[in-house]
Amino acid sequence: MGARASMYAVGRRLVAYRNRCPHAGVPVCEGTLGGAIVAAGDFGRALVHEGRVLKCPWHACELLLPEEVTLTEPVFRLWGYSVSVGPKAHRCENVR
Repeated sequence: MGARASMYAVGRRLVAYRNRCPHAGVPVCEGTLGGAIVAAGDFGRALVHEGRVLKCPWHACELLLPEEVTLTEPVFRLWGYSVSVGPKAHRCENVR
């Protein structure tokens, strides 16, 4: 049995990653997909990357999709898979 993958719709693109947080090692499929809140102006905040930030369920590590990197520690990367969509199934292949 191969590694488990988690798939996400990012815009009109289907992306897949190894179902393991590169920071904490927990299943990222248990996290949430949304945006990131960043500082804006002197005292403001802004929501960026809406629908492209996967948040780890344990330590809230924020992973930017489809770039596969964390927002705060780019050294941590998701393990990506190429995805092909067919009439009856989706297929993931290792790209690293």
